[in-house]
Amino acid sequence: MASACCRSITHSCWPPRHAIPWHPTPLTPSNAQHLPPQPLTPQTHRTRDIAFDPPPPLTTAPQPIPPLQPLHPPPRFSLSAQSASAENGTQPWNALPPSHGTSSSKPYAPESTEAWSPTPTTNPSALSGNERPAAKTSIPSSIRAQDVALPLMGLAAALEGRKPLPLTPYKPSIWKRELANAGLLSSFPKILPGLMQGFIVNFPPIARTQSPPNHSSILSYTAEFNTIICKELDKGRYLGPFPLPLIERTLGPYQSSPLSIIPKLGRPGKFRLVQNFSFPINPSAESPNTSINHNIMAEDFPTTWGKFSLIYDLVARLPPGSEAATRDVAEAYRTIPLHPSQWPASVIKISETMGCIDTNLAFGSTPAAGAYGHMADACCEIFHFHGIGPVDKWVDDHIFFRVRTQYLNNNNNSRRSWHQDILAHTPRPLLSSGRLWHQGWRHSDSSSDEFNENCSHPLKDFSNHSPRPQFDSFFSYSLCDIDAISRPLGIPWELSKDQPFGPSTIYIGFEWNLQAMTVSLSSSKVTKYLKAIACWHQHSSHILQDVQSLYGKLLHTCAVIPRGRAYLTGLEHMIKVCTPKPFLPHRPEKTIANDLNWWHHVLSSNLATRPISSPPNYVNISAFSDASSPFGIGIVIGTRWRAWRLHPHWQSLGGKRDISWAEAVGFEFLIYTIATIKSPHSAFVAFGDNMGIIEGWLNHRHRNPPANEVFKWIYQFMHSLPRVFHICTKYVPSESNLADGPSRGILGPHAPT
Repeated sequence: MASACCRSITHSCWPPRHAIPWHPTPLTPSNAQHLPPQPLTPQTHRTRDIAFDPPPPLTTAPQPIPPLQPLHPPPRFSLSAQSASAENGTQPWNALPPSHGTSSSKPYAPESTEAWSPTPTTNPSALSGNERPAAKTSIPSSIRAQDVALPLMGLAAALEGRKPLPLTPYKPSIWKRELANAGLLSSFPKILPGLMQGFIVNFPPIARTQSPPNHSSILSYTAEFNTIICKELDKGRYLGPFPLPLIERTLGPYQSSPLSIIPKLGRPGKFRLVQNFSFPINPSAESPNTSINHNIMAEDFPTTWGKFSLIYDLVARLPPGSEAATRDVAEAYRTIPLHPSQWPASVIKISETMGCIDTNLAFGSTPAAGAYGHMADACCEIFHFHGIGPVDKWVDDHIFFRVRTQYLNNNNNSRRSWHQDILAHTPRPLLSSGRLWHQGWRHSDSSSDEFNENCSHPLKDFSNHSPRPQFDSFFSYSLCDIDAISRPLGIPWELSKDQPFGPSTIYIGFEWNLQAMTVSLSSSKVTKYLKAIACWHQHSSHILQDVQSLYGKLLHTCAVIPRGRAYLTGLEHMIKVCTPKPFLPHRPEKTIANDLNWWHHVLSSNLATRPISSPPNYVNISAFSDASSPFGIGIVIGTRWRAWRLHPHWQSLGGKRDISWAEAVGFEFLIYTIATIKSPHSAFVAFGDNMGIIEGWLNHRHRNPPANEVFKWIYQFMHSLPRVFHICTKYVPSESNLADGPSRGILGPHAPT
């Protein structure tokens, strides 16, 4: 498979600009004369296979392009000049700039005759002590290339030819028009310069060359690695392969980041190439430079995130009968071209002597999500301007909601109200740890409505804009209306991942059912997480990666089972224990097995479901709880109180029970008592002066193990009630806590009832 891919690149009518020819077998003087040169296929045949449009017009007319001088020995396929585009008078993506001055026809002398192999052979000590070492042994590669190089001026010309022609599917002229029409040019100032010159993502200048070995996974997936390299070269995003010394001569000092390859989740046979831009964690003698990510702050690349809580509130606000669809952008990060000033930090090492220059944004760099998110945010705003929505996204995963036309006017009235709430609280988007968002109405539990738009544009009725199935005519818009806006912009949807409009859809691993108004962990995730628990039980000890992997899966589930956080504290503690020595196996505490049994029951019983509803209105019934070590526990509801004296030896369990446990028990007694009150309300405020209880309840778990066990009892009690029952906690100072007196034995004027 890999060699076939290379042959397609070699025969391609659109080879990477100034790339070294690839060969199924290395050329030697003995066989070079038997390989007759073969011409390239016409340019027009190649453009059908790519999604990229020609670059924007150049300021000057292109000059005739002389062919490169042939290498010696003569290559099997020559790099001939290509004709300029007749449509817009510009050079095609693969065209070379004109040569100026004199150049020598003497080829660059290769320093080695090695055919490139992905296998690292340098000392693995160049890796940090916190990483697994790279493979030490060589392996034969299914792809071999003649280790020869273009002349130095040829490589320089290749780089200069790419600089004015960033490789991207997005169409700058259309983006400029759409952003201007929507009044968004000042809100997204980086887009037009980025599309025309490449995006600056704050990669650091490189003072000295550093090229550490790749991860050992490259050895495990050699064929898949070669296939990915072939694909990137074929699409022109990689320039090369070039000898590493030649890259250094042309670019100056460069820094490559170790490559690894991982299978894509849920996509058998698909793999993702990852560059470890965070290597080295700590500089060393072998790798003295700090990592590319070291001084880059994600906050410098803010973007919106369609996280669970925001989508949950959005769905709760939708009118009846609404539908949802999801779409993914194909190779999202790779659609973002890099400015040439960033290239020295994006060199990739494909063998000990050969490398490529990656001219597009790659997965693994700190600014990747935000840099792409800048484009995605602008895309969503353009949709909003045209009246398409609501729409939100998590990186490249977009979720679209449409409402029935009969509710469109009422929904737009609501949007006007939300817009006024947003303007009253956040005229400009808020920035929280690199996340942009708008704050709306504040609720009785001190939480706020969150939006990823300011709701300034009304939704429009597209049902009569173009022919469509009759069922689609009952809704505000359809997928064809999305395409009518996104296609001119050049947005490359991954059509194989489309989930068409319907009453339910899968987004960020959850099934959102707009008809039943529930959100559940998707069935594929349930199966996957149950297998992860079973795999955990098969081993008596675990390394850090094992703990983090299981913890991340179960933490994801807590979005629909918030009380599950109380059953993750054991894994959280184990992560802290394993972190100093990540590859040393550790035995889990016995409490973790009990917690995982609870998780197994919840997942296997289809209990990972949560109803979708608007935030409740919490009622203040003057409910307080408190505890004091010398005496006991007290609670007050209105004018009534109760008190309990603690046992003399209450601080048992090896002294692990402390005031946090007593405060948790007081909170537990208060909730039990509130639940007995006959009231039309189902949501109540509980006051206290212990921040551990106040914040712990908001976070659905307590860091103190005995207190956390009390939280589990509370959740079990509330879950068993025949009606929905909500409690929110609020802090009061001790002098304002009405339960302070009863907890210290001051029983007050009212007799207990």
